[in-house]
Amino acid sequence: MPLQQALRHLQVAFTNFWAKRAKYPTFKSKKRSRRSAEYTTSAFRYRDGRLTLAKMTEPLDIVWSRPLPESASPSTVTVSQDSAGRWFVSLLCLSTGEKITNPKHERRDRAALARAQRNLARKEKGSANGPRHG
Repeated sequence: MPLQQALRHLQVAFTNFWAKRAKYPTFKSKKRSRRSAEYTTSAFRYRDGRLTLAKMTEPLDIVWSRPLPESASPSTVTVSQDSAGRWFVSLLCLSTGEKITNPKHERRDRAALARAQRNLARKEKGSANGPRHG
């Protein structure tokens, strides 16, 4: 299935090229690109928090970064390996309207907001670099 998915991506790339929406497709570099495989719905099974890919008898032993909502149903699974040799699984799920939050991202967003507010508070009103009212 990952090979068929790669051909689908190539077809989309050429379609975009001929429609003048993109440049000519180029080959991926063996040195810089990430090793990955994409599985569509027919190539994996997700039941009770266990993920089994095509051609595998046992589910993957995954350490989840956050639990998926009960109503989430993955439509695509991407398995990738980084330069350190670690494997990652990314699930693309259909939206059910509820927001999935990651506490790490919330903390980072709050810190960025606080930093921006401090920078704004230091600026003098009416100066060239001061707060603008639009």
